[in-house]
Amino acid sequence: AKNFITLDNLMCATSEELNNIKDIGGIIAQNIVEYFNDEDNIKIINDLKEIYELITKDNEEEMISNYKAAFNKCQAIIERNKKYYERLS
Repeated sequence: AKNFITLDNLMCATSEELNNIKDIGGIIAQNIVEYFNDEDNIKIINDLKEIYELITKDNEEEMISNYKAAFNKCQAIIERNKKYYERLS
């Protein structure tokens, strides 16, 4: 990831770019690209980014309110993924 500096850059990386990183072969590179092309995974990443933004506010009162919103969003992510994995079993 440090080769791409930001998560957004990593998300846009091609299989070839990833394959050029030491210890990442073609299969792992392709799996990374497929992971970031999956809409469900992008939704989770965006939700987590939103949570991070909520809990890194400077204003203490706003931060407390945002922690509650972040917690609720975390619960939604877990519930959504629980349903996904239950379908796989």
